[in-house]
Amino acid sequence: MFITFEGCEGSGKTTQAKMLVESLKSKGIDAIFTREPGGSALAEEIRTLVLRQEIEDPMTEFLLITAARRDHVEKTIKPALALGKYVICDRFLHSSLAYQGYAKGLNLDLMSQIHKLSVGGFMPDVTFIIDVEPDIAIARINKHRAESDMNYYDKKGQNFHQTIRNAFADMASSLKYGQVVKIDGEGDKEATAESVLNALRNL
Repeated sequence: MFITFEGCEGSGKTTQAKMLVESLKSKGIDAIFTREPGGSALAEEIRTLVLRQEIEDPMTEFLLITAARRDHVEKTIKPALALGKYVICDRFLHSSLAYQGYAKGLNLDLMSQIHKLSVGGFMPDVTFIIDVEPDIAIARINKHRAESDMNYYDKKGQNFHQTIRNAFADMASSLKYGQVVKIDGEGDKEATAESVLNALRNL
């Protein structure tokens, strides 16, 4: 399976993705963790570029991320799936839709068309959205990340984080963007991980 985790900065999605990998491995299931932007040598170079400073034009930003995504899919994700592995990814297309689409105004249908042209419409089997209130997300960022480790999205205000949260909630309520499951991420990480596992069992 190809499983992705989404959420605003500070939601705990990266932690949950890594915890799921470890849980699967403990059950004898071969699983790998990867991320976007990134996940392949070229994509990691593009990640450095797009997170170094904010790219004002959302189309430019999206096209760079899409180029990274194609290399990631072709070099990392598909080969791992072909070997029978579970691939657990921190962010994928839903993040692009939320950040460059909902938040920055890029046309969502156009973005979906570009995604289809780039990777043939390749999508996750399931996407988990880790949902938290913006004030909780901001508090987590300030507590757990050094200033030098923050990207420009980490430093955005509460209104921006709320916009991203609303975007993911909208995608979770629609059948248009694949199988999306919203998970309450405001409790401790173990409880959230158990909710993810229960949802995965139900699938």
